Amino acid sequence: METAPLPYADAHVHLQEEVYEDHLPGVIERAREAGVALFISNATHPDDWERTLAIAERYEGVVPCLGVHPWFLDHGHSDWLPRLRDLLLASGALVGEVGLDGLKTGTPLEAQRVVLEHQLDLAQSLRRPAMLHGVRAFGHLAEILARRAPWQAPFVMHAFAGSPEIVQRLAAMGGYFSYGGYVLDERHRKARRALLHTPLDRLLIESDAPAMLPPEGYRPHTIQEPSGDVWNEPANIPAMVAGVAALLGLDADVLREMLWTNLQRLLEGPR
Repeated sequence: METAPLPYADAHVHLQEEVYEDHLPGVIERAREAGVALFISNATHPDDWERTLAIAERYEGVVPCLGVHPWFLDHGHSDWLPRLRDLLLASGALVGEVGLDGLKTGTPLEAQRVVLEHQLDLAQSLRRPAMLHGVRAFGHLAEILARRAPWQAPFVMHAFAGSPEIVQRLAAMGGYFSYGGYVLDERHRKARRALLHTPLDRLLIESDAPAMLPPEGYRPHTIQEPSGDVWNEPANIPAMVAGVAALLGLDADVLREMLWTNLQRLLEGPR
């Protein structure tokens, strides 16, 4: 008797985003119909932590992550850190999305670093995986992570586009690397080079929905707003996995099972 194939997983998504508020049941339904059974859903600031947890309670297969994203440090509250710790302890959530951004935020990297380090300390002490954002700051991130080695739980470099050297350095610390639809755009040569140097047992694929639309041909599912805005969906994960498999010279079903196994290993690590 043949065993059922392993499902798809979305290693990084933001199901709590306001643009999904009226669409979420359909977004989840379409993803499940496409074979996506696991969603790592990342909060970005204290004001969306409760909604992120509520969605995870409502929908099977949604794993919540709580944290303060570097773009949203101004959304913080004076009690954000003890509140984050309390919610992590009560919920079993992961830590994320957290990190450093040297491009899009007006907050100095030093201020970002302080907030990040508090959150990484929580991840270490509670043995929770951390979902990391890094833009033009991979060197700084690597140094911060190295100071905390050995890691008590894995960390994930979300939307990764760093150098092969950074891949090697972070993989040695136990890091995983998650790639989105951008890697299917031939103009993203640096990200493709990183993908080709990523150990297969540390590879993950993400939608980062509702943002990060994949290129044409890899987005059979989108939300089209009357305003003209077009939003990504986790239901696009199977098309993205097929595209990444072609880049890696792998069978798409083989890659799908690798990705599921990798994410399960990450989630089942020391907690």
